[in-house]
Amino acid sequence: MTKNMNVEPTSAMRIGTWISLHHPAMVEIIALAGFDFLLIDGEHGQVLPHALHELAPAVEAAGSSIVYRVPANRPEYIKAGLDQGAWAVMVPMVESVTQARAAVDAAKYAPLGRRGIGPLRASRYYAQFGSYLEQANRRTELIVQIESRDGLSSMREIAAIDGVDLLYVGPTDLADSLGEPLGSMSATMLSAFSDVARAAQQAGKVAGIDCADPSLIETFSTMGFSFFSVGGDAQYLLEGANATRVAALRYAGINRCADGGTA
Repeated sequence: MTKNMNVEPTSAMRIGTWISLHHPAMVEIIALAGFDFLLIDGEHGQVLPHALHELAPAVEAAGSSIVYRVPANRPEYIKAGLDQGAWAVMVPMVESVTQARAAVDAAKYAPLGRRGIGPLRASRYYAQFGSYLEQANRRTELIVQIESRDGLSSMREIAAIDGVDLLYVGPTDLADSLGEPLGSMSATMLSAFSDVARAAQQAGKVAGIDCADPSLIETFSTMGFSFFSVGGDAQYLLEGANATRVAALRYAGINRCADGGTA
């Protein structure tokens, strides 16, 4: 079991970062930074569930935990992510009670759901089979993404479902659905964010959100959010490489444009 499998789902602040690239060394290096969790992306990133066993040991060795965003709300993805040892699964674009209940069915063992029994790596290859089954419903988390107009309309009913642990806002898709500019912090967007946090709190659940800038954590935490994702592996590589290149050129006395040309 990972670090977070030893505690109950909590409203204490947790901060993690995105992993989109399928490379164990990359994951190992970023895990050493000390994030509470690494959010490994199977929807827009490169990591399908069967690849988690290649990445998980590096995450766990650093004392962090895996949240796995599945490619789609399908039981085979959700079950596989949990069986490989993810502490939580994130299901994208949940827009209705029916969709949320389908995710619960796939993520939770009976009586809450209908998850098939076979937690290969999650139970340390069955060495901890009994204890894993006993604790899994309570100590793994199901995160559903609220990222559309329809999701906003259904969020209170979704939050009330037993087995849904956390409502997570995807600001980019939500802005697109609401007809707002991507990255907008307009009154419409702020109201939507606040509504999601309130719906989660009223149901006794946790509210999470992606932060394009770490400084937004202060604003979002006052709304009631306590689960945050910031940055990601590809961003760190690109920004770090570019900053080093620009610094080297500056010390070399060369003024080169961002596209590689000289000015």
